[in-house]
Amino acid sequence: SLSGGGAENQLRILTSVSHQHGLTSAIFCVNTDRHQIQTNQVRLFQSAKRNKYNFSVFSSLSRAIEEFHPHVLHAWLPASLTMPGMLLAALRRIPAVFSYRSAMHFHRPLTLPEFACAALCSSQVVSNNPIENSHWLYRWLYRIKQGVEIPNAVHVEPQFLKPHPGPSDSTPTPYTILFAGRLVPEKNWRCLLQAINLIRSQRDVRLLVCGEGPERDQLASLVDELRLNTQVRLMGFRSDLHALMQQADVFVLPSWFEGMPNALLEALAIGLPAIVSDIPSHRRIVKQ
Repeated sequence: SLSGGGAENQLRILTSVSHQHGLTSAIFCVNTDRHQIQTNQVRLFQSAKRNKYNFSVFSSLSRAIEEFHPHVLHAWLPASLTMPGMLLAALRRIPAVFSYRSAMHFHRPLTLPEFACAALCSSQVVSNNPIENSHWLYRWLYRIKQGVEIPNAVHVEPQFLKPHPGPSDSTPTPYTILFAGRLVPEKNWRCLLQAINLIRSQRDVRLLVCGEGPERDQLASLVDELRLNTQVRLMGFRSDLHALMQQADVFVLPSWFEGMPNALLEALAIGLPAIVSDIPSHRRIVKQ
């Protein structure tokens, strides 16, 4: 889809500026609903079926390539789209760029065939995070494809910058903690709820949870179990995340692992203090 998460945000930023540099872009995806592509310079092509696991993707993508005539094909995600994309690019002799969108490991059923497609069909690799975080086979592929590391970009409108970044003694109650991200196991949201449960007797706190994901129901159940309904608000997907960051007191991201955490970059760009887990991707950003 073209709505929601960090990858979609990166795509929006790329397409919004690419035409300024003489590039004409088109996007092929399964679902264009709620898209945030804000320039008429970008063409949108949609798969015939709104299901990323279907063979009609090949014919839909082939028609899009025939109509658009790209000079380069960027295999973005997910694997069910990157594989047909790279295969069709190879058949049509179009250079294909394969993206490392996080630390890459063989942890999903389609990861191995996607890796094989990238090894056989891609012309170059781009990684948004340090290559040493990935499996050695991905490091090998990065080397032989002359890989390039390009960290994620963020864009924040000036009106959302916090006038006085950092906590102070005059911070009003309740103290507002913000979490933003997909509700998946790697975000370690259970730890965050347990932490709120520990400190609520010491300070009046509010936790705003922004995001959707497969573990939303489990999160809501744990909120009920810990009786945190007064302290925790499930906000769902928010298009006004930067405004919420401006009003919050601190951003918290307790992830077990991250590739390039967009929400953290946006929070720091706004001037919102952040508390993050001690993992390589977070250490890299904090050191910078």
